[in-house]
Amino acid sequence: MATHTHRVTRTANQALAEGHGVAHLAIVMCRCLNIPARCFTGYLGDIGESPPHAPGDFAVWMEEYPEHPCWAFDPRNTRARIGRILVDRGRDAFDVPLTQTFRLQQMTDMLVWSDRMWSTELPAQV
Repeated sequence: MATHTHRVTRTANQALAEGHGVAHLAIVMCRCLNIPARCFTGYLGDIGESPPHAPGDFAVWMEEYPEHPCWAFDPRNTRARIGRILVDRGRDAFDVPLTQTFRLQQMTDMLVWSDRMWSTELPAQV
């Protein structure tokens, strides 16, 4: 699994040069063009993917809405994926951190299961 160093001081220019944080960069670019955009974080499982499955990933995707309806997409994963588990949404990464602590922390493990539901009925909206 790839390890990336995330930092709150990363600029859009640095994200472009480093090739990490492309969803955040896409949000910045939309806003520069006066296109409203927001950030989503969650778990990206392997539902609908062909084996062998790569390890699941905590992911960021975005939604932009130049007009109604909104368009959700993931600039990092350039093809449609199903089975996303939404954790949080906000204006940018500052609004939707994976963790929020007041001192240095090291995450050593994260395990999330996702299974496809075969029901033909949609769950009720909450």
